[in-house]
Amino acid sequence: TTILGLLPMVTGVSINFTDLSISLVSESSQYWRSMAIVVIFGLMLATFLTLVVVPTLYTLSDRLSRKMGGIGQDGEQQEESLFLIEE
Repeated sequence: TTILGLLPMVTGVSINFTDLSISLVSESSQYWRSMAIVVIFGLMLATFLTLVVVPTLYTLSDRLSRKMGGIGQDGEQQEESLFLIEE
């Protein structure tokens, strides 16, 4: 929602609700345009990191832990069992 809210500032569209007019070039958006671009990029990067990178790293960490004999799915320590066959 913040990204969508900043898009008019980046594009330079200004809506004046008192006069009910739309201006395609506003003076205030010229000053804040670069800041809006930085905020939008930061929010997009943070969203990507949160929704893609972090779960991927947790999955890789879990697989590596299981492969090396770490904690199993039930949360208990896995033990290697040796079956000795007595004759």
